[in-house]
Amino acid sequence: MNSREILYMSLAFISGILLTVLVFAIIYLSRKNCKKSHQNLQGEVCFQAAPGERARNTQNEVTYSTLVFQRSQTPLAV
Repeated sequence: MNSREILYMSLAFISGILLTVLVFAIIYLSRKNCKKSHQNLQGEVCFQAAPGERARNTQNEVTYSTLVFQRSQTPLAV
């Protein structure tokens, strides 16, 4: 290998590293922007509702319930 081949190989290696960093930076910034816009959208929905409507707005709430099965004392007809 002569010096030109070494130069080209090193340039290809460095450009590969820079392209990888660029791709990761774009992905990071797009995910950060998406999360930020999603949080702003939730904040706007919360602030736009009147205080009385906030209590009635159950769209984002989680409700838990319990269901208990008991055996009947009378036999069922088959």
